[in-house]
Amino acid sequence: DEQHVSALLVIADTARLRGDVDEAFCLVDQALALAEEHDQPANIALAWLMLGMMHWPRGDYELALEYLGKALVTHETLGKKSGSARDMMNIGIVYAYLGSYEEALEYLGNSLVRYEEIAEKSGVAVVTGNIGGVYAHLGAYDNALVYFEKALATHTELNEKSLIAAITGNIGSVHSSLGQY
Repeated sequence: DEQHVSALLVIADTARLRGDVDEAFCLVDQALALAEEHDQPANIALAWLMLGMMHWPRGDYELALEYLGKALVTHETLGKKSGSARDMMNIGIVYAYLGSYEEALEYLGNSLVRYEEIAEKSGVAVVTGNIGGVYAHLGAYDNALVYFEKALATHTELNEKSLIAAITGNIGSVHSSLGQY
């Protein structure tokens, strides 16, 4: 049963990344029902995480925060530090979308601390880049560049090419905003 739920969640995430959100919702709902039926709290938390990640692109920020909050509480209860770091990061991203930048920085900062505690370099780099993005939205370009440069260094060290490209683009956008063409 646990492998079945895990497989459904992987397929759902693939559907989400392909842009087939309706299929992803259906698969996550199936996985969540099975995980609840068989008392699999870790998979329940992953299903909630995915539901949160699927609701915010639709503009359903309150629902996204609700699901991400449930996932965070469950991951914290289970002692899953990587999961809770990811949940905090995603909650921070949702707050950034809402324009609640102080809350965004609070959650992203907590996520960064958690990723550093567990020495998950890629997570550190991703959340660092997100912090840079919040500072860029605030017009605090010097801070944005500091965080983007840190993220770029780690993504480069880990050879994460698509993330290197994204961060390099963000750095270029900041320089453009500063008139440094």
